[in-house]
Amino acid sequence: MNGIVKGGHHPPRVVIYGPPKIGKSSFGADAPNPIFVPTEDGIDNVEVDRFPRPTSWPELLANVERVATEEHEYQTLVLDTINGAAELAANHVCETRFGNDWGPRGYQSFGQGAAATSEEIRRLLPALDRCRTREMTVLLLAHAGTQRVPNPLDADFSKWVPDLDRRIWARIAAWADVIGRAEYQHSIVRDATGKAKAMGASVRIIRFAGSAAEDVGTRVGFDLPAEIPLSWDAFSSALGKADDSDAAEVRELWGLLAPEETKATLHWLGVRDLSKASPAKLRQLLNRLRQVAATRKETDHA
Repeated sequence: MNGIVKGGHHPPRVVIYGPPKIGKSSFGADAPNPIFVPTEDGIDNVEVDRFPRPTSWPELLANVERVATEEHEYQTLVLDTINGAAELAANHVCETRFGNDWGPRGYQSFGQGAAATSEEIRRLLPALDRCRTREMTVLLLAHAGTQRVPNPLDADFSKWVPDLDRRIWARIAAWADVIGRAEYQHSIVRDATGKAKAMGASVRIIRFAGSAAEDVGTRVGFDLPAEIPLSWDAFSSALGKADDSDAAEVRELWGLLAPEETKATLHWLGVRDLSKASPAKLRQLLNRLRQVAATRKETDHA
């Protein structure tokens, strides 16, 4: 048939976000033969090849375009950070469209500046994709922030996201194949009064299991365990592999479903046997089975 494109497998487009100084730049420095496009001072003392820190948005775009078009042997492009890139784009928009007026009659007027900045970010993504077609991994690093989420069915809540304007992050999130959040491993304990307290450790991890509390996740084919150590070796070894603990928990909770429910679930999974389901679908199923288990537990205690 005409117009059919065969499937392929390119390197991933990765976003890793987390708190300052947790090791995001070191993570990128350990990627295969990286070239850094810095927008901050985070790699000044890291021995990696890099462009000079750009002073303008056009200069940043030109640096990425050079990686996309010129001859070189780099295997990973690291943009460190997308927050700094967004700031350069905003400065460019304010200067070229609003005469350097950041006030309510300029950049801040009815959200026009932020919307225009999001459109500028749109110009960056195709250049990054051209790097990827050269079989380069594209890694964007970002600082973490929180975002308030309106909830029409219950109380509003906050979730972890990169510290970016909603429109910019929505554009990047739709583009990325892998989104992970770096954090320190911790647990929550309660004292005798029931007050919760976080108990931290020095172990650094990246989380990939999505939830209402954080924007993380992977596309099919780039599956990853729920969490791994914050290291490139751990990431590259785990990429494309299922979390065995997820599959084990699904099998454990599978018996909660009635026969007609299991049949409908297998149809939704698109398989005849549970073992053939994709890791991404298994993770969605696991979240649903956990809800079923929690609901039945509450019913039993009622």
